[in-house]
Amino acid sequence: MVIRLNKIQGSFSDDAKEQSRQTAEFEREVQNTFDQVEVAVAEAAASGGGEKGDKGDKGDAGTAGADGTNGTNGTNGSPGTNGTDGTDGADGADAATPLWYQGADTVGGTTVAGTYVTLPLVDQISDTGFSNSSGEVTIATADRYEFHVDVTIDETSGGRTTSNCKLQRDGGTGTWVDVPGAQRRMYHRQPSDGETSASINMVLQVVAGEVFRLQGVRVSGSGVLSFLINGSSFMIRRNP
Repeated sequence: MVIRLNKIQGSFSDDAKEQSRQTAEFEREVQNTFDQVEVAVAEAAASGGGEKGDKGDKGDAGTAGADGTNGTNGTNGSPGTNGTDGTDGADGADAATPLWYQGADTVGGTTVAGTYVTLPLVDQISDTGFSNSSGEVTIATADRYEFHVDVTIDETSGGRTTSNCKLQRDGGTGTWVDVPGAQRRMYHRQPSDGETSASINMVLQVVAGEVFRLQGVRVSGSGVLSFLINGSSFMIRRNP
């Protein structure tokens, strides 16, 4: 039994050796074939290969790519230098000098009775364009004028009495008219304290050649009244 088993194992061993030899022989043949192909490829490359084929057709254009993102803003530039100063403008015209008239009652004593009487004036200032005649002041140039009038009437005897003063104007026609809002009423109690004063301050538009005056009158009572010496003034101002 043992002898038979050994014979079988020997037979298997011989078969395996033959199989191994055949495999090795096949591998050598395959390698030789690969070597021959490599040589043929190399020779073809060295000799320029086969004829060059025709140029292929141009392919269709690809679709446009998406827009790229915006870049970041650059930094601000430095401020520019200041420009040169402009030339000075021409000097303005000098302001005009105001023109004045001022008169005062430096004599006093003119009686103020039941009929209107004009306040007498002695010129104190009389610029060009003004003239005074017996308390009537003529203005030569048409313009807007300021009037400032102060009047004082004194009671020298009698009792309780009232008086009135007013500013009048004559536009050159010879007709005197009262200036609206330019009347003042005064009350005289008794001779010992009979002086009473009033003021008129106005701005009037004057025509050329117009004349102005201040008048006083006793309104009620029996007191003896008169303009107080140095108690009244008549001032006109023009701003050219």
